[in-house]
Amino acid sequence: MDFSKVILKEALFIDASIKRERADAANEVRGFSSQVSVNPSFVVSEKKIKIDVHVTCEAVDDAIKSVGINGFFHLEFIFIVDNIEEHLITAAEGDKVLPSPALMVPLIGAAYSTARGMIIVKALGTSLQGFTLPIVNVQDLLQPAKSTPTKRKPKKSSEQQ
Repeated sequence: MDFSKVILKEALFIDASIKRERADAANEVRGFSSQVSVNPSFVVSEKKIKIDVHVTCEAVDDAIKSVGINGFFHLEFIFIVDNIEEHLITAAEGDKVLPSPALMVPLIGAAYSTARGMIIVKALGTSLQGFTLPIVNVQDLLQPAKSTPTKRKPKKSSEQQ
């Protein structure tokens, strides 16, 4: 795969929301639970591959129960692949072509990694500060979405600099 033929044309938030049910809920946060889905699509004639990343998350306490802080993020990534024709395969049904896994797996990985950073920045200064998507095997993103708990104790104010 020649990645010099791939251009990340757009990386943007389509939607982002953070909701807090109670003003004191942030004091109970000890970690986060998240669910991610990735939806790729493509237009061969435009050499375009679009990857939508949907993330839902919630802050949890020590017992990994929701504390009433939830987030939703929908991000869109558009890649232009100059040599997309070299990476097309025929679907198992035999009636349509689609980008090969050799192309899609790295692009989904790039979209997910970029989404991680974008969400970290978006959550700064909010009730979801400290939320980070976990590092995952890209192959897992090709499976149906599942919840991933991550338990982290936030830094005490005396530890922050």
